[in-house]
Amino acid sequence: LRARSRPSELFSTLEKIEQEVQHNKFVEEKLYEFVAKQTKDTVTSQSFVSEEAILRKLNDIGIHLTDPKVKKTIAELKAHSKDSPAGSISFEQLKQLPRTNPVIKGLTDTVKITDWKSFTEDIKKFFHEVEPNTDGHTAGYIPVLCVD
Repeated sequence: LRARSRPSELFSTLEKIEQEVQHNKFVEEKLYEFVAKQTKDTVTSQSFVSEEAILRKLNDIGIHLTDPKVKKTIAELKAHSKDSPAGSISFEQLKQLPRTNPVIKGLTDTVKITDWKSFTEDIKKFFHEVEPNTDGHTAGYIPVLCVD
C-alpha cells in the first residue's frame, strides 16, 4: 500500500483480505469434508483420496472431465503424487490448488449449480414441454438463420 493511502482505502483493502482469508478457510473445510467422506477416517496431510473418487464427484456435479483445465490439473496432481498409493492424490496436494481451479470448486461444492443432476432433469423436462410447439417463424433479422 502507498504510504499516503486514505484510511477508507486501507480499510477496504483489509476487508478484502479478510474476506479472502475467510473464503480460503471455508474452501479448505469443505475439501477436508470431501476427503474425510472418501477415506472414512481422520484427515491428515498424509490422507489420500482416489483419483476415481475425485473424477466421479466432478462428473456428478457437471464438470466435464474433458475440460482442458480439469485434465491439466489431474495430470499435474498425478505427476506430483510419486509417494502416493497408486491412483490416489493426497489431501495436501489438493490444498495446494488455487481456489479458483475447477477441480477445487467441484470438490468443495462452490460451483454455481451444486445439484447438477436435478438441474439437467429440469432442463430436459422443460425441453420436452415446449418441443411440440411448432408455431412462429424463423428470425429473419439474423442472417445465419435466414434460409431461402
